[in-house]
Amino acid sequence: MKTFSKLLVATLLAALLVACGGAPAEAEPQVIFIEVTSTPEPVEEEPETSDTVEVRTIQDVNMRAGDGTAYDVVTVIPGGAAVQVLGKNGDGSWLQVLYNGATGWVSTPFTEGEVPDNVPVVQAPPPPASGGGGQSAGPTATSAPAGGGGGGGAAAPTSTSAPAGGGAQVAPPDSNISVSANIKNQSSTHSDVISYPDGDNQDRVTVNVSGFDSVTTSGELRFTLTCTGQGVANVKVTAVTSNGGTVACNNSWTAFFTNVSTNHTITILLDSGPAAYVNWTLLISK
Repeated sequence: MKTFSKLLVATLLAALLVACGGAPAEAEPQVIFIEVTSTPEPVEEEPETSDTVEVRTIQDVNMRAGDGTAYDVVTVIPGGAAVQVLGKNGDGSWLQVLYNGATGWVSTPFTEGEVPDNVPVVQAPPPPASGGGGQSAGPTATSAPAGGGGGGGAAAPTSTSAPAGGGAQVAPPDSNISVSANIKNQSSTHSDVISYPDGDNQDRVTVNVSGFDSVTTSGELRFTLTCTGQGVANVKVTAVTSNGGTVACNNSWTAFFTNVSTNHTITILLDSGPAAYVNWTLLISK
C-alpha cells in the first residue's frame, strides 16, 4: 500500500510538471557587440617662422654699392619703404639690404626696426678707384633740403678731387652748411667730406630752429653723426647747446631749443693722421 502511494505521488508530480511545460529551459546567452571608436586629438600646427629681417627707411635715402659714401649710389629708397636686411658691416653702421630686386647698402641711422645680433657681418667690395690712384669715384653728398614731415631728400652726389699725379684723397674746399629745422617734425640729412693734411679739414653745420608757437614754446632735436673712411678716430666734433648724448662720430646727442634759443652749431674737424679722408653724414630728426 505504501509503495502504491509513493508511485501515485510520483505520477502526479510528473503529470504536474508536464502540464506546466516541463522542466525550465536554460536561457540562451545573448551576445552584445559594443563598437568603440576613438577621435584623434587635433594637432596644433606650429606657426610658420621666418628668418627674414626687415627695416624701414625713415626718409628718402641713398642705397649705395658699399658701406660708405665713397661708393656709387645704386638707387634712392623712398622714406617709409620696407627693405630686407641681408647683412651688416663690422660695426653695424651700414646695412646690406635688398630693395626691389637690387642689393646695396644703407646707413643704419636712416632706418628703423630691430636688427638681431645674429645678422651676418658682410665684407663690402673695395670702393671703385679712379685712374692714377687718386680720389675714389664714389659720390659724396651735399646738404639735403630741410623740412617737416620726414621729407628730407636723399643726398645729391658731388665729386671730390685728388692731387695731380695721384696720392691721398683730398676733400675740395666748400662752404659751411646752414640748415633750417622745424621743432615739430624735422627730418633731414646733410653730408660732406674732410681730409688731412691736404684739402678741406673742417666743416661747420649751423642749425636754425623754427616752428615755435603759443603751444610749442620749446623742444628737442636729435643729431646722429655717422663717419666712415680713413682717420675717423682723429675726427673732433664739437656742438654748442648739447643736451645729452655723446658729441662724436658714430654717436647721437640731443639739443634743447626754445623760442628764444634757436641755434645749434656743430663743428667737424680733422686735424691729424696721415692721408686721412673721412665721409660724414648728419641726420637731424625729431
